[in-house]
Amino acid sequence: MRNILSFVLLPLIVVMVMMSVHVDLLAHNHDITGNIVSAKCDCGFKTSMALGGGKMNFETVCIFPFYCKDCSSLIELNTFNEKYFCEKCNSENVMCYDNDSLRAHKSDISVFGWNLDRKSYVLKDDFYLCPQCKEFKLKFKSIGFFD
Repeated sequence: MRNILSFVLLPLIVVMVMMSVHVDLLAHNHDITGNIVSAKCDCGFKTSMALGGGKMNFETVCIFPFYCKDCSSLIELNTFNEKYFCEKCNSENVMCYDNDSLRAHKSDISVFGWNLDRKSYVLKDDFYLCPQCKEFKLKFKSIGFFD
């Protein structure tokens, strides 16, 4: 019985460990497909975003969430742009959601990440500032991939 359990449990444990390592590596590799990420808050705010870039445009496109301080919106901007402005109110008073001042805790677990030659953009498994209720209750979660 013990040998049967080791033949069943050991491969299962190896697969689980490999999957967790693979997910962490995905958060740091820019030559894969982009991620579909949801953002949800207890207040009812929710949206989903296609972050990063696809195989055809990853060298010129890296979509990442930003917070507009003027109109309190969560917007998606291309980090390759030289200037950032809110698509809703045209303000340049925007802040990238990888900024530590927009998150409450300091988790080391990545939900999404994209490495560029000049900078890395990472969303952690943390609570972020919600654009709707202005509390640190917004959570990002990876829900899929796109090409």
